[in-house]
Amino acid sequence: MRSSVAFLFCAALRASTGGASVSDGCHRETETEAEVCLADTARRAAAQEEGTQGAIGLVQLSTAKLQAARQADGPAVAAAARADSETRHVAYVACGGEYFDTNARLSLRSFCAQAKLDHLHSLQNGGPAKRVAVHIVLDDEAMISYTKWAESDGEYWAPSIEFHAYHVHQILTEEPDMWQLLHRFIDLDDERPCASVKLFLPHFLPPNVTHLVYIDSDTRIVGSMTSLFEPLPAPLVWGMGDDDRYSYNPKFCSDNGYKGKCYYGTAGLNSGVIAFSTKRFRDFVVINESVPWLEQVEVGEIVNKFGDQDVINYIAESHKADGWTTILPCDANVRPWMIMNLNPVVCGLPSTPIILHGVAHAFEQTPGWRAVSMRVGKAVERVRELSWDVAVNSTGIPLTLCELSDCLNFNEV
Repeated sequence: MRSSVAFLFCAALRASTGGASVSDGCHRETETEAEVCLADTARRAAAQEEGTQGAIGLVQLSTAKLQAARQADGPAVAAAARADSETRHVAYVACGGEYFDTNARLSLRSFCAQAKLDHLHSLQNGGPAKRVAVHIVLDDEAMISYTKWAESDGEYWAPSIEFHAYHVHQILTEEPDMWQLLHRFIDLDDERPCASVKLFLPHFLPPNVTHLVYIDSDTRIVGSMTSLFEPLPAPLVWGMGDDDRYSYNPKFCSDNGYKGKCYYGTAGLNSGVIAFSTKRFRDFVVINESVPWLEQVEVGEIVNKFGDQDVINYIAESHKADGWTTILPCDANVRPWMIMNLNPVVCGLPSTPIILHGVAHAFEQTPGWRAVSMRVGKAVERVRELSWDVAVNSTGIPLTLCELSDCLNFNEV
């Protein structure tokens, strides 16, 4: 079954582009990126923009208001939840056209290719179609870049994936308190204004999204995410991987004004991959727990070093006794320090990685990681050559992009 590619555009984007189509130029930093862009452009579909507006199911700050909103939605939301019960949900946040082109687009392509492999294997083994909804938050520039990609490449993945784009300045506009809190976070970080949007995902995605996997844009998905899509057991709100133990430690807390421990566990949490129970996040009104941290940053009592990651650690540690947080396996968030075996007590290099996370611009600046990214890009093209008809691919369907790209070989330059 083909799912439509849904585009949610804001008035600001239409005003900035004058309603005209955008350029197809493929100016990229590397030859491989240029080749991928040209391939995307060559495949540009004649599919028309549907302009689907769709309700976004805004959520209130208070539990009482949340329950009232759900009751008002009534049977329509219940029906949507039943129809969506087999759909897995993923979210990205990407601001800046260049950032989308050099990071989010390449991550999205790898995600789509791995999702296709999972879909084909499920059908081949007599299982259900694997449906995924990708929710992506963008600003003006990134929305233009995303639209070009979606029109050229997005429709191809429609048998198993649907896309929903949200403009960062249009989310939560009907919820003044929530909108104001979001923009206090946006104003806090000029370098990464959209980074904290991930904290608000449970509050503007449709209410039938009860479980969600958030992925940073500087990633490549190389293995099946099936385990990450499993709902978190109660009372868990979220799961993340350990950080590297060098960023978060007692000295970090004291140097940055915290009174006591300011991070979760022994190494802190890395927020590049987050498995959310969006329902519990809303029901427990977890977002309110960010306010004390934000107020301390705004008056200069504590220092904001790592943005959303700092406040997530603050909340997780504050509610350790409530059991809100779990640590994801190392294969869910593989970073360069694992490859160098710098801290095997926390995490070593897993044999079957799911997500490679190129922190500190590793995919652009570290030769071995850049080589892996290029091979993953070529593996995506090989997956595109596979038919969506399982019978045609009766044999020889690879399980993962890692298998196709030799993703654990970081020695090639």
